[in-house]
This record gives sequence, C-alpha cells and structure tokens, in this order.
Amino acid sequence: MNGSIQVWTDGACKGNPGPGGWGAIVVRAGQPDLELSGFAPATTNNRMELTAAIEGLRVLVSAGDGVVVHTDSQLVVKGMTEWIGGWERRTWRKADGEPVLNAELWQALLEQVRRLGRVSWQWVKGHAGVPLNERADQLAVAAIERRSGASEPTRARTENELLLDLERRVRKAVGAHRGQVPVYDEILDQLDAMRAKPVSTRSS
Repeated sequence: MNGSIQVWTDGACKGNPGPGGWGAIVVRAGQPDLELSGFAPATTNNRMELTAAIEGLRVLVSAGDGVVVHTDSQLVVKGMTEWIGGWERRTWRKADGEPVLNAELWQALLEQVRRLGRVSWQWVKGHAGVPLNERADQLAVAAIERRSGASEPTRARTENELLLDLERRVRKAVGAHRGQVPVYDEILDQLDAMRAKPVSTRSS
C-alpha cells in the first residue's frame, strides 16, 4: 500500500429512505487530505455508500501507484469484487432475474474504476474507532444536517458569512488540484476575482 492513494468513504441516511449524505476523504502522499461530501433529499443508505465511492474516485486524475477504497459497506465491497461481472453480463440483472437495485450507480462506479484502472477494495468495520472511517461518517452526517436545516445557527448566518464559508470549502477542496483540472482553475480564478472586489451587503 506504500505510495498508493487511499480513499475513505461512508454514507448516511436519516430514515432510509430519507435525507442522506455521503463523505469521502482522499489521502495522497505529500498532499493535504481532500475531504468531499454531498447531500440528497430523498435517498437510501446504500445509494449514499455508492455515491461516496463514485465521488471519491471521480476527483482523481489517475490511479498513480494504485487506489485503495476503504468502506464499511460490505455491499459495496462484494458488489465490486464478486457480483458486478455477472450483473453486467446479464444486462444488470441478478442471478434470479430481478433487476439490480441502483444499477445506474453501480454502472457509474464501474466507469470510474475502469477509467483509473488500478482500484482495489478494503472493508473496514464501521463505528469501531478507525479515524478516517469515523471522519467520513462525520462528513456524511454533517451534509445531512446542513441541508435538512437541523442546525439553527447555520440558518441564522448572514448571506456574506455563508458565501465566505462556501469559499473556504471550495478552496480547501480544489486547492490540491490547482493546475491539474481546468474547471478547478477556473473556479479558483473566479474566487480570486471576487475577493479583489469589496464585499457588499444587501439592505432590506
């Protein structure tokens, strides 16, 4: 595993189905950890687990010396290491003929694996004190809380405070990729231009 890229992922859902969130952490030698997260208003835990893996791989330009995806979802690990070949041969149907649930997400995940070419899967026990697994879970849960309105102070913040917080998040997520992905460079250039202008406040 020396020199490989480590991707830690987790998904969460309140209600299952219900509002859900995903979190991913990309760990590369010599670079700051890249934390990613997202939200879906009506989803399931399995969809969020799959989405976390998709998005964690999507940000990678290449596999380098190899990518190891760490997840506490046995469904994701077994799906990608044991079942997906058969699903694809049967045009996304299980052995009993029933359609594969969340087939579009499995297909998107397989696309990322094939694009990178050197991806392996490692199951980790969830909620067992493994630091990066715990952090991925925190990112997923925080994404739900931010978007579902569970945090009253977030709703009370001013528009400018929200924009500044968004800018900090974008810079943290994109900074490690500056000069590698054109769209990321464009985002940072736009932020730099915005910061060069005075911040205005809107009066009612």
